[in-house]
Amino acid sequence: MDNGKFQELVLQQFQAMDKQFQAITGELHELKEGQKSLTEGQKSLTEGQKTLTEGQKTLTEGQKTLTEGQARMENRMDRLEKSQDILATEVMAVKSKTNEVNTNLTKLAVRIENEIEPKISALFEGHNQHTEQLTRIEEQVSKHDEYILKRIK
Repeated sequence: MDNGKFQELVLQQFQAMDKQFQAITGELHELKEGQKSLTEGQKSLTEGQKTLTEGQKTLTEGQKTLTEGQARMENRMDRLEKSQDILATEVMAVKSKTNEVNTNLTKLAVRIENEIEPKISALFEGHNQHTEQLTRIEEQVSKHDEYILKRIK
C-alpha cells in the first residue's frame, strides 16, 4: 500500500471515528439534558414534598388548635351546666320560701279576719258610743249654760 492510500484509509477511519464521536457527544449532551431535567424534576418534587410537609404541619397545628378550642368549650359547657344546677337549686329554694310566705300570709289574713276585725269593730262601736255620749253631754251643758246665763241677766 502506498502512502497516499494509507493516508486516505486513516483519514476515512478518522472521519468515521469523528462521526461516532459526534454521535456519542450528541447522545452525551442529550443524557446531560435529560439528567438536568431529571434533577430539576427532583428539585420540583423536593419542593413539592416540602410544601406538602409544611401544609401537613399547618393542618396539624390547625387540628391542635381546634382540639384545644373544643376542650375549652367542653370546660365552659361543664361550668355552665354546674351553674344551671346551682341556679335550679336556688330557684327551688326561692319557690319554697315563696310558698312558705304565701302560707303565712294566708294564716295572717284568716287571723285578721277572725280575731282582729271583730275587735276593731268593737272599738269603733265604743268610739261611736263615746262620741254620742259626749254629744249628749255637750247638749246638756249648753242647756245649763243658757239657763245660767238667763238667770244672771
